[in-house]
Amino acid sequence: SSFSLFDAALARRGADGESLLVFGGGGGASKTGVPNALVVTRLDASWQMQLVGEHRTGLAPVQSLALSPTADRLACLQGPDVLLYSGVDAPAPPAEPPTWESVATVDKKRPPPPPLYASPAMVLRGPDPDPEADGIRKPRLPEVYSLALSPDGTRIAVGIDDGSLVMMEAAAQGEWRQRWKEKRHARDLKSLAFSPDGAVVASAADDALCLLWPAEGGEPSEVAQPAFRWHNFVTPAPKRRGKPLPKTAAWRCVLMAEGSSSGASLFGALNHAAGVGHVLRAAVPRGGSGARVERWAKVTPNRLTALALSADGALLAAGTNEGELHVLQASSLARLVRLQEHPMYVAVLVLTERDAAGGYAAISCSTNEVKVTRLPKEKLVPPTLSADRLLLLLALLAALVAAAFAHFAGGGGEAPGEPPAAVEAPPAAP
Repeated sequence: SSFSLFDAALARRGADGESLLVFGGGGGASKTGVPNALVVTRLDASWQMQLVGEHRTGLAPVQSLALSPTADRLACLQGPDVLLYSGVDAPAPPAEPPTWESVATVDKKRPPPPPLYASPAMVLRGPDPDPEADGIRKPRLPEVYSLALSPDGTRIAVGIDDGSLVMMEAAAQGEWRQRWKEKRHARDLKSLAFSPDGAVVASAADDALCLLWPAEGGEPSEVAQPAFRWHNFVTPAPKRRGKPLPKTAAWRCVLMAEGSSSGASLFGALNHAAGVGHVLRAAVPRGGSGARVERWAKVTPNRLTALALSADGALLAAGTNEGELHVLQASSLARLVRLQEHPMYVAVLVLTERDAAGGYAAISCSTNEVKVTRLPKEKLVPPTLSADRLLLLLALLAALVAAAFAHFAGGGGEAPGEPPAAVEAPPAAP
């Protein structure tokens, strides 16, 4: 793409295996000529991406988006505003066949393509930008940072960069109204996610908190972080301006999926203060109260920047700030595949459904580059410890124990059973 891609969403359109894949981004159209747009594509059953078209969004870049499971509604953060597009799965037919070259290059003389969709509905209007606000002499107004769309498309959770969470609800005649607003986080909300039944919203922020909110409103409950005892023991405390920082982890991404019959599962990406990326899985009862961390694992010594879950809940994928792609088994959090897909950080990550052969595909974005990585069934095998390797490890361990015992039992080099040699006194001085 000729502009940076900030987010992407995937939803299956029908029984033919075709999915709708939408990217959003921008490059500051008013100053550089690089457009702000939605790039709409279709992904067929063989993971071939076909370009549907490009929907320009004027002077507002698309910073975050969420697609309904039925692929008919798309919630977008365009500039300071939250908007909702309807009929996303049925765009207007283009006047001429779109080409990838038109999306990947900037030509100021070429007229912009006709819009794919009608004007979206305004969900939440953000503050107008104030060029004089510098955050010191003149504080700036809070701005929207993240959003999530409920499975039925009737509610949108909006995260503000001052730590507030706003629940918007569809009203009559296409209007939207605020259901409730609460502020329990001290930092900007990095990620939001609805439970599959839409009854719970998870919010994650840089203040080391992950909260579970009843969608109807009420008191949230906190998801406790793992203790990280071993990591805290072997890792020195990070410092800022010469002062040690607390050894905590910041939540980066959260996802929710179908769990047991009594609730849902929450998956989270956490970056420890020392820079190590972890993932966890927690069981969330109905209503959200009393979530319990079931399993957690260290994924990479680098920071995690993106997280994705397959539609069947079998695979979990994580991207890092070094361009790595890690694919994990969702049930055990065991790493199945590690790939170096990008030279820079992974900004967006999406996992497809399982294909007829039992494989998957991962769609990853880094700046303006998109890669579709096939994950065949043969590669998605949990690592096992063979009997030969186990015997070799036991033999090495036994040899180390024997060597240590011989060293300490021998008195540090003296022959066993012999008294130490006598030491003669030095002659007296005359």
